Parts: sequence; structure tokens; C-alpha cells
Amino acid sequence: MEIVTLDIERALTYVSLLTGSGYAPTVDEVDTFITTPMPQPSESTSKIMRSLTSVAFRDLFGQHWVAGDKVSNYMLEMGWLKAKSSGKVHLSSAGAALLDALSRGNESHANGVRVYTSTPERPIAVSQLVSLMQQHNSDTYIDPYLTADHIEYLFSNTPITKILTGASKLEEIQIRLAELRIDSGEKQVRVLIGRELHDRAALHEDGGIALIGTSFRKIESKVVGLVDLPENLARGFRSAMEELWARAKVVEPSHPDTQRS
Repeated sequence: MEIVTLDIERALTYVSLLTGSGYAPTVDEVDTFITTPMPQPSESTSKIMRSLTSVAFRDLFGQHWVAGDKVSNYMLEMGWLKAKSSGKVHLSSAGAALLDALSRGNESHANGVRVYTSTPERPIAVSQLVSLMQQHNSDTYIDPYLTADHIEYLFSNTPITKILTGASKLEEIQIRLAELRIDSGEKQVRVLIGRELHDRAALHEDGGIALIGTSFRKIESKVVGLVDLPENLARGFRSAMEELWARAKVVEPSHPDTQRS
């Protein structure tokens, strides 16, 4: 039995993303989003936009676009949206709960373990991964193939304060940290020399971990699993990752002019 149309699910996600960033869209803005096709990105789009933003919004826009009916009035009538006198809308408690339930369509859950499956046709949106990290207040992100763009995204959009990665992009990471004026006392990047680092993971403040099957740049094109483990099942892996962190080299910010001198 169909509970909502794809357009309503897209609208719920759209309002949640915007209000979660401090902006409440109007009814007209929601309907414009649903009934207006998204322009294809140009070839000059940056790698971070292709690898992150396109993933986060791919579920919203879908592979093919066909204009449908406006949905805001229906959603207001159903109580999924609430409108202020200014015309601004936000998700109601019911709408937020509905969206949360819909977003778990690709999730299985047993014994405290949550498993999310991502496919090229229905990828795990980066916004879902960010939401998971915010829920657990994750503090450490581990990925051997992070770029400077990915590190900027993680520091700017998640609770992550520690990042462990490989050394292949060391110079560009040093320059980006200098540009961002990152205080190593508050946020820190470390690199591990060699080939020991392989798995991708987020370490949670509550002791749990999320095992992530691929790097950001491959999440759109692969069949990927994301496994969220509670503290009692994560101890061994977490301990091994903490040992690697302790051995890794702290990345110090470096301006390009300093590197050439």
C-alpha cells in the first residue's frame, strides 16, 4: 500500500534539509522545488560537489524528472507541514517522524546493529551519514583516501573533530587547513604512512562505530553497506583504530608560500 508519493517524500526531505540548516522555505518554494526540473551540472562543477552534494540530492530529484501536482496544501492538510503567518513552512512532529520512517526504508536493525544498503539506483545520501554522525555525536572519521575538500566538508558539516587519513593528499590538506585557519587544539587531521589503513569508519562519542563500505568519491557508483555497531560490539575495532590514531602523524597547516621557501 502506498502511503505517500515520491514527490511528497522529496518535499519532506527538502524541507528537513533546509530547516535543519536554519532556513524555512515558503509553500511556493516547496512547490517550485517539486515542479521545476533541476539543471544538469556543468563539467566545471568541483569534485566535492559531484561527490557529495549530488549524492545528497540524488534521491530528491531521481534519475528522471516528470512534473507532478503541487503537494504543499495536501501536506498541510495531512499535518505533515506547519505554516506560519509569513507563509514559511517547517516539518511538524508528524512530518519529521514520517520522514524518519521513510529514510529507514534501506535499513535493517537487529540486536542494536543497524545495516544500511546503498546501491547506484538508491544510494545512501551523504545527508543520512551526516545525520547518523550528529545523532551519535561522532568525533573521529577514518578514511585512507580523503581529499582536502572532504576534510573541509566533514569539519564544516559534522561534529567530527579528528580525521585519520592516508598521506597521498598531504600537501593539499596542509594548504587547506591553513586556508581554513584550523586550530589543531580543537580539530586535528593525522596521516598514517604506509598501507595499514584500509577501512572507513566513524567513531561515536557513545563508544559505538559506523563501518562505511567506501570513500565519499565512490558512494554513488557502488553497492555499499553501512553498518552501525553499538559500543559492546565495537570495542575490538575501535581499539585498533585508536592505536593507529596514536601512531599517526599530526598534519600541520602550511601555506603554499611557506612550502616553496
